[in-house]
Amino acid sequence: MAFSDESRLVVALDLFQPNDYAQQAHVGTEYEFAGAVAFRAGYKINYDADGFTAGLGVKQTFSGIRLIVDYSYGSLNYSLGNVQRISIGAGF
Repeated sequence: MAFSDESRLVVALDLFQPNDYAQQAHVGTEYEFAGAVAFRAGYKINYDADGFTAGLGVKQTFSGIRLIVDYSYGSLNYSLGNVQRISIGAGF
């Protein structure tokens, strides 16, 4: 769904049935503004350790090179703590 030429909102739901486990689901959303900044949030349903996730992405072009930086956070149950990920990409 596009709010304007500068922003968009995406909502996704993924249901699946593994052969060796109960049915699981992912639900998430992403809001992107000006094609440059994206805010993300989601939840993994019926997982032993995974749960809430969130993230932020930034895209910019410098001298014809497209740079992308993404950050994500995921909460894990038990004594596993939390997971943080950073990815950096470039396109020509």
